Amino acid sequence: MKKETTPDKITAVELKRLLVTLHAYNPKVFFRCRQIGAMWMKRHAQISSVTGNSVILYNEKESKYTFVDINSIVQFDLDERFQHYQPHCHYEVEPSSELVNGA
Repeated sequence: MKKETTPDKITAVELKRLLVTLHAYNPKVFFRCRQIGAMWMKRHAQISSVTGNSVILYNEKESKYTFVDINSIVQFDLDERFQHYQPHCHYEVEPSSELVNGA
C-alpha cells in the first residue's frame, strides 16, 4: 500500500528533489529545517550542495556551513514562495528508505 502525502507533508526523496531544484535553478530561495530531536535552525540558509543523502547549507550571517542528513529532517520551510511551496509554511517530512546508507 502506497503512503499518501498531503500538501504540507512530503517524503525525504521529494525533499531531496526540491533541494536539488532550488540549488540549480533558484539559489535565492533559502531553506530552514528541524532535524530529529533538535530545534529549528535559527536562520534560513542557502543550499550550497546536495549530494547522496545529504545537503550542505550556508548561513551567510554567521559564515557557517551545516551538513544535514536529508533523512534526519522532520520539518522545513522556505523564505520565499517556490512552485507550490508557500513561504514560512512548515512542511513535514517522512523518512525514505531510498536515502539510507549511501542510496
